[in-house]
Amino acid sequence: MVRPDEGMAGGFRYLATGEHTRGAYFALELEGPPGRAGVGHSHDFEDEAEYVATGAREIHVDDTLLRAPAGSFVLVPRGSLHDMWTVGSGPSRYLHLFSPAGIENWFFERARLQASGATADELSAARTRHGVRGERTSAPSVLPYAVLSRDAAEDPLVVRGGDTNGAYAILGFTSVAGGPPVRPHVHRNEEEAFYVADGEMTITLAGETHAAPAGTFVLVPRGTVHSYAHRGDGTARVLLIVSPPGFERHFEESPALRSAFLARPAPEAESEVEAASERAGLRWAD
Repeated sequence: MVRPDEGMAGGFRYLATGEHTRGAYFALELEGPPGRAGVGHSHDFEDEAEYVATGAREIHVDDTLLRAPAGSFVLVPRGSLHDMWTVGSGPSRYLHLFSPAGIENWFFERARLQASGATADELSAARTRHGVRGERTSAPSVLPYAVLSRDAAEDPLVVRGGDTNGAYAILGFTSVAGGPPVRPHVHRNEEEAFYVADGEMTITLAGETHAAPAGTFVLVPRGTVHSYAHRGDGTARVLLIVSPPGFERHFEESPALRSAFLARPAPEAESEVEAASERAGLRWAD
């Protein structure tokens, strides 16, 4: 678990490295003031995705400029020249996912080199070794994958494994005060990460309950009993990141399975939920 006041190093908030995600992705969170543009670059080895938790961003990918308000998800394919910056009157908080993992080694090496007083040439050589370039290397037909903000309660965010080159899937949802908690359950086939973009939740892991305010990131290893519930007034926006992907397909295909997360199924639906749970590698723990 990485709480909102944890994980900071060198201006970045590290949430999960490939060591934690079995190499599926590297996750970090940043916060930027308006007008702070970075340097256009591309990656040889990774796709880079951004989820806008708060505020608004503009994301420039090759010849495409995307306006991304809170709740948006944009995946930049490897080889695409890109830059992102905050727009509007206030700061923005945003989650970055690099897949597959590995680019975190560039972040760590850059910090070591800068601390040791490395020259610009030494930094440039390290940057190149990690596949970070200043030009586009992808084909003109390669385009970003974007799901721009919508009413998350009516149209929740779903990013499928096919959208991320098989690295992970994302299921977004909005939690409301007074809503039922998610039933305790176990995933057999995937890790599930839990990121609170806005609002406040609680998460229970192996019988121990933790407060999870905005910015909390929890990676739940497969085989671990867990559940979560709303905390406080108002609403909360939450992302569930599953790796490897696949669970999202079962979740989308079975309304009975989706309903079972919030309440035990009615007798007439028990056999359907049991079969769907088995296909999804899901075990209920209540």
